[in-house]
Amino acid sequence: MGLAGNRPDRIALVALLALGAATHLAWFGHPAAVVFDEVHWGRDAVHYLRGSYFFDQHPPLAKLLFAGVAALGGFPAGFDFRAIGEPYPDGTYLWMRALACGFGIALAPLLFLFLRSLGLGGWASFVPGSLLALDGGFVGTARLVLPESMLCAFGLAAMLVASRGGPALAAGLLLGAAASVKWTALPFFVVAAMSSRRGAGSLASRARRAAVALLLAPAFVYAVASFAHLARLRGPGEDLRFHNDWFREYRESPASRETAYDAARFPREFVEIHRLFVRAARDPIPWPPAASRFWEWPLGRKPIPAWGDASRRIYVSGNLAAWWAGLLAVLLALVASLRRRDRSPPTAVALSGWVATLLPFVLMPRPTFLYSYLPAQIFALVAVGRALDRCGRRGKPIASAVLLGAAAATYFLLAPTTYGLRFPVRLGPLFEFLSR
Repeated sequence: MGLAGNRPDRIALVALLALGAATHLAWFGHPAAVVFDEVHWGRDAVHYLRGSYFFDQHPPLAKLLFAGVAALGGFPAGFDFRAIGEPYPDGTYLWMRALACGFGIALAPLLFLFLRSLGLGGWASFVPGSLLALDGGFVGTARLVLPESMLCAFGLAAMLVASRGGPALAAGLLLGAAASVKWTALPFFVVAAMSSRRGAGSLASRARRAAVALLLAPAFVYAVASFAHLARLRGPGEDLRFHNDWFREYRESPASRETAYDAARFPREFVEIHRLFVRAARDPIPWPPAASRFWEWPLGRKPIPAWGDASRRIYVSGNLAAWWAGLLAVLLALVASLRRRDRSPPTAVALSGWVATLLPFVLMPRPTFLYSYLPAQIFALVAVGRALDRCGRRGKPIASAVLLGAAAATYFLLAPTTYGLRFPVRLGPLFEFLSR
């Protein structure tokens, strides 16, 4: 049987795809100016077009993909992404935004399929997918040159393959892609590992599958992305000052750009850039006003002001109805699990993934932001699905209608701040309260 082997599931997938396309593509391309962290991700993509070296604390895959579509679309390599609000020179910026948007549209159908693979019913899988498609946190980041939609899509696809007992190589390649976008892909590895333990076959065969899915294939993808990063960036750049002399002198020499990249340099340079990754993670930096702590995220606290002019604003903020419902569902799942009333796979996945997402941020000394909660919200929606599945025949339609109604109302209420439309005065007190 295929991924959606019955007619109701196919209808649900089409509906979620249509809903996701509608919410992601509305006012697509607006504003035609640099928004929020496009300053960083767009600038890094341009460095690849130029071949000039730069250092960034994140793995390179998302930036390489953005650079690839920018090259296809003819994006001008001379554009510097100097500041938020800087107008784009032409319409070629849409290629990069379209890439992130495509990944974002895929999230709701992927979540539906994942929940079905965990054994949840059709409505219990459809409602969480709808909540995701109506979530300004997911929609807002996927409409911009930002990596969050890639991270979540690769991670969800990897968990789907693993939960269905699919090829370990496919799951591993997808996990490697998620980790090559951001290191915060940890929760997806945790859930894939749980699926490997539940898989069929002998202990030795499950161990081999786990090794491929969790170690060998991800390491291969990460190494390939890192090699492409180093091989492309062989020109001089300001960030070379952070590196050792041998690393800097090679890229400042004209010969480095006149000959093919020496693959024998790769292991040493791979270690060198990761030495800087570790150092950058430890270095304290100022705490900006929009930064937030991990315990504030489940309540939707500290929305991020991403762009604005005299009358319009964009905030990166979650759908409060969906996020509060998700937090409540996680707490209920925790209580049920501790009392041994629910040890089902969906509950185990929801709790393990949610905790694994937040755990690294407990001791992180650097400023963190609300968008880091998006992977955790995926697992909170798994808990929502499990809670709906336990509501019974009469309670499930009522609970589903309440959730969908509340999420839809919140989506429309916050839509002006998701799409950068005229900012309603009535939202001022809400965002002042959330930003405290």
